[in-house]
Amino acid sequence: MVASLVCFDHTHDAHLFKASHDGTLFQVCGLLDGSGDTFSLMNVKFVRQFPVPLVALDEGSILFKHAPPTWSSLYEVVELCAGFGGICQGMATSGFHPVAAVDQNERILKLYDVQNQTELIGGDVCKLSTLAKVWERAKGAGVVAAGFACQPFSRLGDQLGGCDARAQCLTGILATAFYMRAQVVILECVQPAVGNSFVEAEIGRFLELSGYHCSQCDLHLQDLWPCRRSRAWWVITSPMIGKVPLVSWPRMTSISKVRQIIFDVLPWDVNDEKALSLNERELDFFGAHDNSFQRYLLNFETCAPCALHSWGSQVVGCECGCRVRGLSESRLRDKGLFGCIVRSCQTEFHDSCLRHLHPNEVLMLCAFDPLIDFGCNPRLTLAAAGQMASPLLQWMIKSKRSGY
Repeated sequence: MVASLVCFDHTHDAHLFKASHDGTLFQVCGLLDGSGDTFSLMNVKFVRQFPVPLVALDEGSILFKHAPPTWSSLYEVVELCAGFGGICQGMATSGFHPVAAVDQNERILKLYDVQNQTELIGGDVCKLSTLAKVWERAKGAGVVAAGFACQPFSRLGDQLGGCDARAQCLTGILATAFYMRAQVVILECVQPAVGNSFVEAEIGRFLELSGYHCSQCDLHLQDLWPCRRSRAWWVITSPMIGKVPLVSWPRMTSISKVRQIIFDVLPWDVNDEKALSLNERELDFFGAHDNSFQRYLLNFETCAPCALHSWGSQVVGCECGCRVRGLSESRLRDKGLFGCIVRSCQTEFHDSCLRHLHPNEVLMLCAFDPLIDFGCNPRLTLAAAGQMASPLLQWMIKSKRSGY
């Protein structure tokens, strides 16, 4: 729980606290630094209910002592389920900066370090041990930002919602924000997450316990950039900041074709070209032998399709480690094959062939800095790019903030 210290006991037998979520008075026994005003208490031992509830601190207990926020701490961001850092790139345009990045997938988390050197924490956001590491390295940070798992809600997935274990990361994200007393929580996910009973219940519970405000809207990258990417966003703010209104962005048609940002297919490093070339199994599934592959070619005269995590791994294993083999034939048959390929540029080093989009081409399509070199495993970066929160949509949210 989070509670304020009402009366400090120098004998450490009965400190008096008031719970922040409902005002209940209770006592705490155990060694406590009395210089603090507000504390988060976790893994405490319940001792008795009457006449006054009493909990005890033991060797397994974890305490966070909170200081008042500062103007500088309000711009410090803890990025959870961070991926390779789409959110932080967008927030940087408004002066925010990450102080810790957390992700369970350490292969992708290492990519985060390429563009933004900060404290990296590999771990599950639902575990108290991860929260303790975040607090140790980022105590006082004013903002928690996260793109929570989309697979439980995506139309291309099984849509199990809260019954999918991966959905529990939302609970962990909100718990982290609550116990760290973040002043702002920014959430991003696929559109079907809006209205999902599990998502509504978890956010509603957080709002009830914290007294925070919530704004939500859907933003569509295709409204101002030639790539489809529709995402739901929530901005949850403390009473100190007040409610931050969000509205959909107006449609702008000045940049509507892929060719306006990617003029042509150009050659990449020969090793990247080789790694991205379709193998025999992929050539078969994409229809290279009967010319049906053309429906998967990137169309330069229109808006690009939404980049997916599985681009580059639908019929082979994923380089991020989430799958050791491709999607099942039954899933591909039921859901369809989604990919985007191009004919590579012929050079003196290699002939033209069918390949997946280069990750830096996808970065450009998603309004992410395309000049960052994420290393020598382009299929890994392609997987990371397919699940990013577009920095452009982050900039739009920040441009509408009020207060600070």
